[in-house]
Amino acid sequence: MNFHGGLGWQHAFGPLNPSVQNSFAGGADFTVWGAPIARDVLTVDAGLDIDLAENTTFGVAYGGYLSGESALHDLKANLTFRF
Repeated sequence: MNFHGGLGWQHAFGPLNPSVQNSFAGGADFTVWGAPIARDVLTVDAGLDIDLAENTTFGVAYGGYLSGESALHDLKANLTFRF
């Protein structure tokens, strides 16, 4: 059995509502806006790998991005065969 994890902090510099001004040849200008991002985000990772056999491992992991404005969670599972 193998545990793994991590904790981090992500800080955004500059504008939090990204945009870019574009135009096609001979056309009018237009703006494309990106998704707004949080200024500060706590990142969390935790996982567990279990050896089922000498060449087989099952793993499960959690990842989280947490801020005052939003939260994103993911859960992953894998089955690995080595030969």
